[in-house]
Amino acid sequence: MAVLPSTAKARRFSKLNVHKLRLSKTYSRLFRLPLPMPRMPLILRHIRYLIAVAEHGNFTRAAEVLHVSQPTLSQQIRQLEDSLGAQLLDRSGRVVRLTDEGEVFVDHARRALLLFESGRRAIREVNELSRGEIRVGMTPPLAVFIGSMLLGEFRNLYPGITVIAYELTQSAIEQAVVDGTIDVGLAFGDALSPEAVYSTEIDAMELCQQDLRLLVSQDNPVANRTEPITPAELGDLEFALLSPEYALRQHLGRYCAKHGVRLNVKFESNSLGLVLRAVTNGPLVTIAAGDQMRADPGVKLLDLTPQLPKRTAVLLRRHGAFERAACRAFKDVAKRACQSD
Repeated sequence: MAVLPSTAKARRFSKLNVHKLRLSKTYSRLFRLPLPMPRMPLILRHIRYLIAVAEHGNFTRAAEVLHVSQPTLSQQIRQLEDSLGAQLLDRSGRVVRLTDEGEVFVDHARRALLLFESGRRAIREVNELSRGEIRVGMTPPLAVFIGSMLLGEFRNLYPGITVIAYELTQSAIEQAVVDGTIDVGLAFGDALSPEAVYSTEIDAMELCQQDLRLLVSQDNPVANRTEPITPAELGDLEFALLSPEYALRQHLGRYCAKHGVRLNVKFESNSLGLVLRAVTNGPLVTIAAGDQMRADPGVKLLDLTPQLPKRTAVLLRRHGAFERAACRAFKDVAKRACQSD
């Protein structure tokens, strides 16, 4: 096969490109498709080079300031002009000046560089944990007994991070972790649904175990008991409890069913704060994590015999999800706080 001379090759490729362009325009008119956009291999270096030449009015001086050779600088500016399809510099005089197109472009380019630098600073601040946010879902018992302590510790260490906290049921936390609507969840590992336990989408990190005891106000007659409360005696008490959809209520229900006890529930709510106030302000009792309530002088904790099974608090994350700096920091704070507690 004969080899075409370079000039013939160029002529043939030129005709071929013209033919392709005509076909592209024809198809665009027929099917109302947009014409392909020209390639725009613009990088920040090109823009900075252009601004330097415009400021110094001279390629030689701009090259010295940028620490590049003058041919390299000229080539980069030409690439930028080719990409934009416009002449940006007037090179005809002793002083290199911006053309009208160059003036317009540099005005926008300066603002783009400012936005880029602002974005780079924002990334650095996020990685340095001086700004950002984290979304945390918690079951009510963990929100009161662990969550408040964790959030306080996290806030002290990283005051620039915004914490968005939600009180959710166990099942809602599992779903929110999978959906990505929360970054981390604080839940009970022993209450995870079978779907979550065997899910490839959820990772669970154990934080601590909690002892559960009977919580009563200091004014409650049963507060004077020195011996543990039996399951049969629980049936004689009046309870304030979380709503049945919550894991702690279900955990207590299994204990009572095992020992043949029917509780006398006088108050129930989806807010553990309301449940605790109902106990501290009246004759009602409830079940709470013992270690976190000892510091409250208005209440007393009583042991049960046999004891309620311990709860395992876990931190849930979506498997394989990108771990933002704030999430890593929260996980570390959670591990340290729970281990020290």
